[in-house]
Amino acid sequence: MAAVFPRYGFILALLGVCLTPGVQSNDGLRLLNEARSQNGLPPVKEQGQLTRAAKSHSYYMAQNQTLAHHEHPGMKGYSGTGCLERVVRAGYSIRMCSENLSMGESSWKESIENLLSAIYHRFNFLSFDVDEVGSAREMGRHRQTDRKLPYYTYVMSNSLLRRICEAKQSQPSGQYGMCRNQKLVVNTEQYERASQYYFNTGPELVVYPWSGQRQVAPVYVNREIPDPLPGYYVTGQPVSIQFNPRKFRNKKLAVGELVLREAKGRQVSLLPRRDKQTDSINQKFSEYEFAWFPEYPLRWGTQYHA
Repeated sequence: MAAVFPRYGFILALLGVCLTPGVQSNDGLRLLNEARSQNGLPPVKEQGQLTRAAKSHSYYMAQNQTLAHHEHPGMKGYSGTGCLERVVRAGYSIRMCSENLSMGESSWKESIENLLSAIYHRFNFLSFDVDEVGSAREMGRHRQTDRKLPYYTYVMSNSLLRRICEAKQSQPSGQYGMCRNQKLVVNTEQYERASQYYFNTGPELVVYPWSGQRQVAPVYVNREIPDPLPGYYVTGQPVSIQFNPRKFRNKKLAVGELVLREAKGRQVSLLPRRDKQTDSINQKFSEYEFAWFPEYPLRWGTQYHA
């Protein structure tokens, strides 16, 4: 089966972005959930234990003036080497998490907006199988400038799997090792059904920016770690597609090239497509993920057709 991109043509309206300092966390999550709902993905809801894990890591980063997923034992605020250890220590039941980080933005909305522009972090935020999140912001110094800056952490996971792992007793037979209590035996069929639920009920693909989206930042400043575009610092806002791996499993997936034009017809120069083959150094793209970066920043107040 071949999936042909022109079937999913869409329009981008880049009309500027209004950022307001001091926006509360749910205002940032509102932007994230709008991107998810526009693509038919389940919304993410705040979850207390994930928030506790996010807060502990933001505190660690702020105290140690670092932006990194890895924590080092003995450093101030140490709460677990990686995301998985931190959510387990926070009491979360399932051994599953993904994590996005940012530093320095004046608001939650700006933080999430920047992370949605950063292609690897975008794929995390627009995952098919997450439906809950913990978010936290802590203030700390910047190592080089000594300015006081906010450090943001977002930790995401799956409530359906969490509930299975909240069982009080083990099943007579099944599988183990995926819950906080690694000796807990859960029913294999029930676990598999929960792990596949959002893939089975979700869309065929996810596109960002979504069709008709307005107020999209036309510029991408490449500060992402790891670097998805070696040799490029400023480009246009990337356009991405994520195909549902469940619905395209064992099927031939053929993706052509993107053509991006201004409403008046001028074609936009694009860098070579980023995918699993061209991302061989970082190996962050799956075989179902594709992205195109405009070679130069796009124009404010301009509508684009892809």
